[in-house]
Amino acid sequence: MTPGSEVEILDVSGEIIVIPIKKAKSLGFLRFKRPLHGIMKEYKEEEKKKER
Repeated sequence: MTPGSEVEILDVSGEIIVIPIKKAKSLGFLRFKRPLHGIMKEYKEEEKKKER
C-alpha cells in the first residue's frame, strides 16, 4: 500500500482489518487473431443480410 491507496475497512469480532483495493486494468481483456474492425465489419455485413 502507498499513501492515497483505496482501502476497505472491516470490523470483524472487534478487530479492525484494512484491506487494500486493487485497481483493475481494463487493457488486455480481449485478444483476437484478426483486427477488431475487420470482425465488426463482417458482423455488420451478416446482420444486413439477415434483415433482407
